[in-house]
Amino acid sequence: MSKSKMSVALVVIVGFFSSFASVKPAQARTWTCNGTIALTGTSYSYALTPWQMSGPVPGSGADREKRCKERIQSDWLNGAIWAKLGIPAAAQNSYCQSGGTFRVDYGFDKRPKDWNFTQSGKPNCKCAGPMVFQ
Repeated sequence: MSKSKMSVALVVIVGFFSSFASVKPAQARTWTCNGTIALTGTSYSYALTPWQMSGPVPGSGADREKRCKERIQSDWLNGAIWAKLGIPAAAQNSYCQSGGTFRVDYGFDKRPKDWNFTQSGKPNCKCAGPMVFQ
């Protein structure tokens, strides 16, 4: 290989690898999630207090959507929502035995409640007469 061809190949290789070095990692951002959880087929619902999240986010809202949803599932749909729905004591035993399906409408500050999903769940309670969900 001649010196000029080797020089061109070296420039191409160096240029190729330098393009990787110039890629900036996603910057940490802060956003505010919000949501409402409703027990389907009823008038029972609970508006979540908005909460802040932060982390590296590429350009799209998809990662923020996923992070907000994961927090709702881990913090509320683990059973904690039952204590906030305001279900009368006379009806609690029925829900304790059968559970229910929740519709969750959620989003973040730039896309308020643009997304939704459903999930079934039961409270952690003893099914024996009127009680307050734990």
